[in-house]
Amino acid sequence: MQRTDLISFLLRLVYYTKFFWLFDVGIDHHMDFQEWHWYRTLAGEKMKPVASRAEFNKVDKTASGHIQFEAFCAAAVDKQVHLKMLLS
Repeated sequence: MQRTDLISFLLRLVYYTKFFWLFDVGIDHHMDFQEWHWYRTLAGEKMKPVASRAEFNKVDKTASGHIQFEAFCAAAVDKQVHLKMLLS
């Protein structure tokens, strides 16, 4: 791994960690559906709760009713939410 790749990775890790903490209102280190829906709404996605629930269930790979940090990062990168929020 090149030094620039490592720096880029670490910066993104810090960014997503802060982003996750912002929406983890319960400070329980995972997102429940309400936190997820709030995050998606503020990210500019105008979703009805039913559509948001379907997406939540898709991201919640363990079917625990909570989204862990790793799953949150994967979903945010997949949807490029960070870019949408920065550009809006």
